[in-house]
Amino acid sequence: MGKGSHGWQPSVTSVSAGRHWYSHLSATVLGAAILLIGLASPVAAHAAGSVPVDEWDRLLLIVLGLGTIVAIVVYSILVLALWRYRESSDYPRKKPSTHNTRLEVIWTIIPAILVTVVIVLSLDVMSNTEDLPEDSITIEVIARQFEWRFVYPDNTTTLDEVWVEEGQTVIFEIHSEDVIHAFSLPAFRLKVDAFPNYVDEAYITAEPAGDYDIYCAEFCGDLHSSMLGTLHIYPKGTNDKPWGPPPGEIPPPPETGEITVDREIREDGGPSPERPWSITPSYLELPYEADVTLRVWNNGTMDHTFRLEAPYDRYIENIPPGEFRYLNFTSDKPTGGIDGFCDLDGHRERGLRTLIVVEQERGGEGIVVEDASDAVLPFLYGLAVLIFGVMAFFALRTPKAEKHGDHVLEGKDGENDYHVGGKVDGEGDDGEAEGGGAP
Repeated sequence: MGKGSHGWQPSVTSVSAGRHWYSHLSATVLGAAILLIGLASPVAAHAAGSVPVDEWDRLLLIVLGLGTIVAIVVYSILVLALWRYRESSDYPRKKPSTHNTRLEVIWTIIPAILVTVVIVLSLDVMSNTEDLPEDSITIEVIARQFEWRFVYPDNTTTLDEVWVEEGQTVIFEIHSEDVIHAFSLPAFRLKVDAFPNYVDEAYITAEPAGDYDIYCAEFCGDLHSSMLGTLHIYPKGTNDKPWGPPPGEIPPPPETGEITVDREIREDGGPSPERPWSITPSYLELPYEADVTLRVWNNGTMDHTFRLEAPYDRYIENIPPGEFRYLNFTSDKPTGGIDGFCDLDGHRERGLRTLIVVEQERGGEGIVVEDASDAVLPFLYGLAVLIFGVMAFFALRTPKAEKHGDHVLEGKDGENDYHVGGKVDGEGDDGEAEGGGAP
C-alpha cells in the first residue's frame, strides 16, 4: 500500500510475522522461568535448614542490588516523563503508539533474565536446607503465650533459655500449645512458624559461642513483644553434656536481696460454704522490677496446679500433696490486680485463688514513665494522613482551563480536520476572518 490520505500503513504480513516471532520468544522465556520456579518450589517449601549466615547475606545483597538497579531505571523514566509532559511543557507530543515490538521484547527478556538469576542463586543456597542432618541432637521447642519452653533429650526443661555446646548441630522440633507463634533466631537467619497440633523442624549449627536472642515473630496477643528468649552457646569442655545449662547456670531458690514469698494451697479455710478452699495469704503486693520467687505449697490431699494470669502468664503444671514448687518472674509489668489460681476443673471457683498487685514504675514527680516507642504509632498515623492528603489534593484539583502560549493541537477525525486552543491562521481575536471576502 502506498502513501495515501491516511498515511503509510505496514503490510498485514509483516505485522503478523513480527508478532508471531515475538509470541514464540515470549513463550520460550516464560516457559523457562516457570520451569526454574517449579524446580525451586520443593526446596523453598522446606522450612528446615541452616546455611552459613554469609551465604544468606550475599544472596540478600544480590537481590537488593538488582532491585535497586531496576528501581533507579523505572523511577528515572517516570520522573523524565512527568517533567517532559507536564502541563506547562513545550516538549512536542507525538501521536500515541499501540504496538512496539522492540520495547515489548526488552521488557520481557530483561525481567526474565533477572528472575532466572535470582532463582538460580536461591536454588544454590536453599538446596543446603532440604535434608536434616543425622549427627545431631534434638530439642523440643514449645511455644505458649508468652513464653518458650525447651525440652532436652533427657526430658529436662528450661524456660525462655536454651543451652547447647559450641559446634553441635541442633534440630529444633517446634510446635505451639495455644495460638500460632513463630520461632525466630535472627542471628542464624532462622524463622519457623509454631502451630498447634503440628510439629515443624529446623536445625542450626551452634557456632560461634555466645548468647543469641530468640523472638516470637508472629503476633500472638497483647504481650507478644515480651515473648523473648536466649540461646546460650557455651564452649566445649564447660559442661559434661552437649546440651542443657552448665552447672550453676540455673540458681536454686533466690539469694539475699531477691523476694521470696510463700503461698499455701489449702482445702479448707475458705470464706463461705460455696468457697470452702483457699490460697493463703490471699493478697500480695509487689514492688516494680523485683526478682520474685513464689514458693507454692500444696497442703491439701490431692494434686493441684498454680497459674499466674497475664501479663506474666506463668504456670506450675503439678504440685503433689505435701510438696512445693517454685515459680520465678520479674515484676516488670504493673498490674492493678491479677489472679494466681489452680486451673483444674472447678478448683478456682471453690476458692483456690490469690490476688497479686504489681506497683507502677514512677519517675520525676510521680508520673508513670512511658516508653518512647509509644509515640511512634501516632507519628506513623499522622504521616500516613499527611501523605494521603497530599495525594488527594493533586488527584482532585481542577486542571488549568487554558494552555500556556498559543499551542494548537491539530489532527484528523475521520476526514474532518480539527483544532483545539490557540488561534487559527486567518482568524482574528473575535473568531471572524480578517480582510478578504468570499472567493
